[in-house]
Amino acid sequence: MEEEKLEDIDFTREKAKEYIKSGDMIKAEIILRNLWENSSKNDVYLLYDYGEVLRNNGKPDEFIKICREHAKNKRIINNEYIIRCLCWCIYGVYIKDFVKNEESNFQEFIKEATFIKNNSKQFPKDRDYFNPYVLTIFKVVRVYLKSASVNYKEVLRWIEALNPNELSEDVFNFQDDSGQEREMASKKEFYYQYKTKALEKLQRYEECITTCEEALNNIERFHYRNDVWIKSRLYFSKCMEVDEENLESEINKYKELAFEEHHWFMYHKVSSMYWRFGKMDEALLYANKALNCNFKYEMMNRLLQDIALLWENKGNLINAKLYYEASAYYRNREGWRLTEELEFAIKKYNLNLKNKPNINLLQKIASEHIQSIQGIREHYVGKICNLNETFGFISSDKFKENIYFKTKDVINSRFLAMNKVAEFEVVQTSKGNRAINVKIRRENKNGRNMYKWKWYKTTYWIL
Repeated sequence: MEEEKLEDIDFTREKAKEYIKSGDMIKAEIILRNLWENSSKNDVYLLYDYGEVLRNNGKPDEFIKICREHAKNKRIINNEYIIRCLCWCIYGVYIKDFVKNEESNFQEFIKEATFIKNNSKQFPKDRDYFNPYVLTIFKVVRVYLKSASVNYKEVLRWIEALNPNELSEDVFNFQDDSGQEREMASKKEFYYQYKTKALEKLQRYEECITTCEEALNNIERFHYRNDVWIKSRLYFSKCMEVDEENLESEINKYKELAFEEHHWFMYHKVSSMYWRFGKMDEALLYANKALNCNFKYEMMNRLLQDIALLWENKGNLINAKLYYEASAYYRNREGWRLTEELEFAIKKYNLNLKNKPNINLLQKIASEHIQSIQGIREHYVGKICNLNETFGFISSDKFKENIYFKTKDVINSRFLAMNKVAEFEVVQTSKGNRAINVKIRRENKNGRNMYKWKWYKTTYWIL
């Protein structure tokens, strides 16, 4: 305003539009504020222009205040353009950057998101930028999914407010903090990822099967291994719907996927399937296989409790106590609510919640049980010859071709590097040999490879 004094400004709509067109939003705001404050408060087109300028100038809260002051004015509140601008302002103030924590107001967040959902609509995918409807729903779903205790009924209720046929299939390309080019999944892919997960968690297996098949048929290229997780939900849901006579034929599909991925979560799922049909020996076997993957207490806490229950079912109370105590210890340490099963176990076994569990011992017990049923799996030695962020290859004299492995299967991954000597097991997958339970040999001060190899009951020092 240095070049032009306030009294010299032409306070007219035409002048405001000139400033908007030229990009001078500050002067446009001054004019429109003056016109609105001195108006009858019924000119919806004036209010819309004023709202858009306020939003552009980083003052969406001011427009929200104006609209709520005149919420009983049907001429304003029923105007499509006013509501569109209001929804964008609410999204910017209450939705976009919301993080659920002790300081935030979750109920207010849901209230404002509900207003957007009820007062806007989903547009065709080539116009989904028209209002914040889709963005709001995805934000609400993600907030629910990040909660300590996920309300999957609400996740499903919100995600079902979207029509997947009108969601964009375009991926979003961006650079991460390291400058590397990344690709984010499309809105349609996110929709199927969230919906299939909610349906599985809510045990709505028939719907989950249909939705998973729909996703696999409609998404050409998946991200974040969503195709694997959706296949997992598909196979699991089919197993939960099948009768006992046909269980093995269906469960074998899931087991093949679990072997190929060598992921603890999938082994745990196999265990739960067998458990459902009262096959407790098989359930314990696969629960132990899950535990023998890379241990992560924050994710595997329920697994520890399940193993305890399975050992208890077999009458081995000594083992049951160890696993109950481990589960209770981690839940107590993190301040998580203890389950009813753990509350009962604490009294029954007189558990010490301050006794830090020996995870190596628990995994050794699991290994010995697996060994008693399946025998000892041979292990090999090789050298890391190719390495990526998520996978690599090991060369070994025992194999003609280099052996593929995933970095998540490296037990002591902090030592993982090119040309390091590694010890590993091998499993057969549909894609060929794959190394699992990879252990990197460490070097002592003399540069000699050293690794304390614990293999079931026997401890070997390799120098």
